[in-house]
Amino acid sequence: MLALGHPRTVALLNLLGGGLMIASIPVFTHRFGLYGMAMSRLLYGPMMLLVYLPLYFLLRQPLIKSDTATPQTVYEEA
Repeated sequence: MLALGHPRTVALLNLLGGGLMIASIPVFTHRFGLYGMAMSRLLYGPMMLLVYLPLYFLLRQPLIKSDTATPQTVYEEA
């Protein structure tokens, strides 16, 4: 997504994943102890996998939009 010119999407998902992880640390640590802290860190990964949804829709768009339905002939001079 960065190479395709969409850094805001990556940054937004990164911030959301980090926020979700930080918000879940006290909850999981209180309930499960040190194991809960590790579980809250695992929430960041699936959140970052959401970057593939906009990438999928971006790559499904046609690269060249043509007004004509018939292909045009290109002539070259040798």
